[in-house]
Amino acid sequence: MRLVACVNDLVGALSLRARCDWRARWDRVAHHLAQVPREVAITDADAAVHLGEDRPLWRAWDLLVAQRGIEWVTAAKLLARKRPALVPVYDRVVRCAFSHPPRLWAWLVGHFADAESDLAGRLARARSEAGVDDRVSVLRVLDVVVWMRPTPDTTPGAAPAWRPSRADVRHRRPGALTMQG
Repeated sequence: MRLVACVNDLVGALSLRARCDWRARWDRVAHHLAQVPREVAITDADAAVHLGEDRPLWRAWDLLVAQRGIEWVTAAKLLARKRPALVPVYDRVVRCAFSHPPRLWAWLVGHFADAESDLAGRLARARSEAGVDDRVSVLRVLDVVVWMRPTPDTTPGAAPAWRPSRADVRHRRPGALTMQG
């Protein structure tokens, strides 16, 4: 199976202000993504294996952020688009909402695996109550919930969220981002 950068991917990247030569690395990124089944979800028992360091998704991440013009937010959103049930959207809003976990992918897998918290069940119920189709993964439901909740950036009078400089985050992986200082 050949994974291609479709028109929607390119439009999405341009809307995220990515300026790069897609052909330069896309075949190698596609090679790594092809090693991760499309149907794997973050709620699956083997999600941790697919999201582990030095696995194909990490290699795809590294190739993307090494490409001039693609920053960590763009790379995260592209991978989330290609594996929507497995890879979380990771941007400044999500990072702030989750209080900068040291290894986001592993941190989220742990929360989804925690039977006591039943995160997946609660998100599935929220999806159902909202009348959203079951084809929308619980991970995408989590994205919406996180984006819709008030944060210090959107709540009047609240303390401002920590914002790193570009140099702080330029080459770090989503699971390796930590607050500096």
